Amino acid sequence: MILEGISIVQKAFVAVLIIVVGLALAALPVFASNFGRFYADNKNHYYSLSSSLHTDSLSAANWGKDRLDATDINVHDDGSCKSQTDVCIFDGDYSQHPVYKYWSGWVTCNKKVNSSKCDKWHMYFNTGEYHKYDEDTLRQLGCHEWGHTVGLRHSYAGSGNSCMWSPLSHSNSTTDYSVHDIDHIDGRY
Repeated sequence: MILEGISIVQKAFVAVLIIVVGLALAALPVFASNFGRFYADNKNHYYSLSSSLHTDSLSAANWGKDRLDATDINVHDDGSCKSQTDVCIFDGDYSQHPVYKYWSGWVTCNKKVNSSKCDKWHMYFNTGEYHKYDEDTLRQLGCHEWGHTVGLRHSYAGSGNSCMWSPLSHSNSTTDYSVHDIDHIDGRY
């Protein structure tokens, strides 16, 4: 045994030291990053909804936008997509597109500030996929795409209960950000 030949006082000291170090480590903030390649350039997020959005796209976009209220992000309606708008939201039936036909939604950075910050995002919803989803899954989709606009990447099995889960889950449609996601957003902005 490792502790053979050590006095009971020394063993007690080692045990207390292990406990103290463990408690100190548990008190540290979370450092595992959930940020993807790009994140927003600041905490003020101006958005624009396309005037022709499908009802389900509008519902998903608004649900996702409202999830950011739990964070330090300030979300503002910019009316129409202008040069200073941070997130412009569109939809369409992309079921025949060679790449996007399998995607329910996606975001693209259309104006980079530098190699990691994005000043303007375009968010797309694929209405050709809507027949597969119930209301909770559409809400998960809206929350998920908005999460990308503030820099969150996909979450996978074992990474918590988050709308950033990928792929969309019909059986476990989590429609909010996890505490871990919110901590990362608030820590970044």
